Amino acid sequence: MNAIQRSLTALSLATINQPHIALLKEQGVDVAPYQKLLQKQRSYLSGELKSEANLLRFFEQFSEWRQAQPLDANLNDRIVDLCCASLYGSVEMMHDSECDDIELLYGYVDQLFAEIDELGGESETLAQYFEDIKSELSEHLNNVSQRPVKKEFFKWLDEQDISLFGLSS
Repeated sequence: MNAIQRSLTALSLATINQPHIALLKEQGVDVAPYQKLLQKQRSYLSGELKSEANLLRFFEQFSEWRQAQPLDANLNDRIVDLCCASLYGSVEMMHDSECDDIELLYGYVDQLFAEIDELGGESETLAQYFEDIKSELSEHLNNVSQRPVKKEFFKWLDEQDISLFGLSS
């Protein structure tokens, strides 16, 4: 994978799992820094946002917000942490051609599936859904090498309305 493909892969994890960010918001947490950076990163990758400085300003605000979050009380908190790590990684991997955190992020998903099993849930169907998403993602990223990324990718991403953990938007 090239840097843009890695960035889009991480962005996909952050986007697909947004229902967990919405759940955090319902608990009274201000998630605006997450939502703003997600929107700016999508705009930057699609070519709509030209200013890297603007993107990085939102990245800094998000980073400060992320560090202030006490995310370890429950499973949703850890899924939110995955979302945050994915969004952070999306920006980092786009700017650092040597950075490749995809396997770490995928490993985090697998850890969360194991936790679901430990809690008495059934992650086998979720794991298959994740494999299907990865396969479709790979097809969409096949010919992507630079920005702007075609709108078809973002259309596909927006059609994914169930998180990897079964929560619908």
